[in-house]
Amino acid sequence: MAQVHREPYITLAGLTETSALIAWGAFFFDVAGQELDGRFKIVEDKDLQFLTPPRQTSIGERSDTYGPATLLVREKGTAGPPVEFRLEPKPKAKINHLWVTDLKPDTTYQYRLIVRDAPWAEEERRDWVIRDGKQGMLFNKGFYENEFRTYPAADSATPEFTFAVIGDYGRGVRKESIDTSCQREVADALQVAVREKNVRFVLTTGDNVYNGGGSDSDWFFTFYQPYRYILNRIPFYPSCGNHDTGEKEGDGSTPYSDDYQELLDNFYIRQRFLSGSQDEGDALKERGLFYKFNFGRDVEFVSIDSAEQQKQEPRAFERPENLAFVRQMIPPVNGGATVHRVPFFHHPPYCDGPTYKNSDVVIEKLVPIFEAGGVRLVFNGHDHNFQVSHTNNIHYVLTGGAGEVRTGALFGNADANNIAWSAKPHFVLCTYRDGRFELTPYGELGADGQLQPLTDVVDPHGHEFTLPLRIG
Repeated sequence: MAQVHREPYITLAGLTETSALIAWGAFFFDVAGQELDGRFKIVEDKDLQFLTPPRQTSIGERSDTYGPATLLVREKGTAGPPVEFRLEPKPKAKINHLWVTDLKPDTTYQYRLIVRDAPWAEEERRDWVIRDGKQGMLFNKGFYENEFRTYPAADSATPEFTFAVIGDYGRGVRKESIDTSCQREVADALQVAVREKNVRFVLTTGDNVYNGGGSDSDWFFTFYQPYRYILNRIPFYPSCGNHDTGEKEGDGSTPYSDDYQELLDNFYIRQRFLSGSQDEGDALKERGLFYKFNFGRDVEFVSIDSAEQQKQEPRAFERPENLAFVRQMIPPVNGGATVHRVPFFHHPPYCDGPTYKNSDVVIEKLVPIFEAGGVRLVFNGHDHNFQVSHTNNIHYVLTGGAGEVRTGALFGNADANNIAWSAKPHFVLCTYRDGRFELTPYGELGADGQLQPLTDVVDPHGHEFTLPLRIG
């Protein structure tokens, strides 16, 4: 390739009360003589072999090394030299991440990354933006502010905190958003929320990528670029959707592109949950995306895999060993639950359209576990709107409008137990305070650049639904 631009990225891939997983990588662009106006073309994974030096991978848990690296970490507001964490990879190693350890709980840290004795991504970055009718990798006053805040100690009372939930978001920002596509706009609003609302992490309700073709370059427009300036500050916790696997569509004749291995790679699942020594919870190897993590003593989040892995197999949670694992993560309680367990997964048990209906298998297999375990709040995706169903003292919140919305009317089925809905682009903010959750969906930024709660959330009769939704 005659001229290639390398754009570096930084990710806070994992976080606990005493450790942080910092990762780095890059995407490569064929400049083709158009550097001034930003008309760069991303180099697909299959063409990385033609770079100098050649590569096979560019980003993710098992990416080809960029060389020796040093992380300089300092508690924010303190003086003195930073603590150094060093990576010395072998020449053909596949690693570009470091665990930062021995940190204090609930403490803010700042960090710098040095790769091959040079600062990594410290100057103004090029981002994929639209300007004057053109789109491409342009300077846009984007700078990394590398800091993170560890979680509270697992044996201490959970303090007030806020987290975000997004679903069905991986549509991509390659083209200007038109019609029902909204990932760029929702991502911009989420970035503001992270800074203004002190968001500590993001849960996803699946369908993390729709561009699936089994390569990391598919994740540039759908993940690394739209959430770039929050990925280095807070971790994402994914659940697995039907578009993330080889699940068949409709009558079973059309398979989705299977990006499951890339999902594991780009969310550093093996490092975070399967490594045994640096995990934040438990997970089952090679059987689906099941794990849990806690935030302090009183709140725990449980990721359940509801997708068919491929060939119209049973859904992952239907396998006896996986269902037993879910029961282990959400055990029965006698009386009130002492820990607020919050499951999140893709396929909702209750849904009133406009595309999907209730899922009998989820209601049969998982809902009894939630009811016996004292669960009060569940997050799902799959249909591309916002819905709340309420039954047997559990609120099921469907949030699937972070990449595309479906504007059709609900079916009006009483057995969906719907109490609220909206067909607008959104993400959800949820605050835990004094043993209760307060939940508000937010839409695109206003004309003044300010956060805007959804204003058209209504009940099944078309009456305004009062927000925030209070649970607990």
